[in-house]
Amino acid sequence: MGLGGWMRDTVDPDFASFVDARQGRWLRTAYLVYGDLRRAEELLLHAFTQLSVRWARVDDPDAFVQVPPAASEVFPAASSTRSSTPLPARAEVMTTPGA
Repeated sequence: MGLGGWMRDTVDPDFASFVDARQGRWLRTAYLVYGDLRRAEELLLHAFTQLSVRWARVDDPDAFVQVPPAASEVFPAASSTRSSTPLPARAEVMTTPGA
């Protein structure tokens, strides 16, 4: 048996197929949401890990993965990793005359 008796020695083939088919799409989405590849990978790993434990009981795995965990659960210092610099207003961005 796996670590602590709760991990399975094998992976459900349907779960493995689901992850193989969807991980690229979910990683791109998480990257767009969080703007940090490492953070996106870790959040996605967390979501897939949670899904694997509940795989037999989940009716819609895409909906399960889609609900993001609170960033503070996975990254306690998440708020300190984001830039606090506000984005410039549109007029400040377009400084070239005639642009």
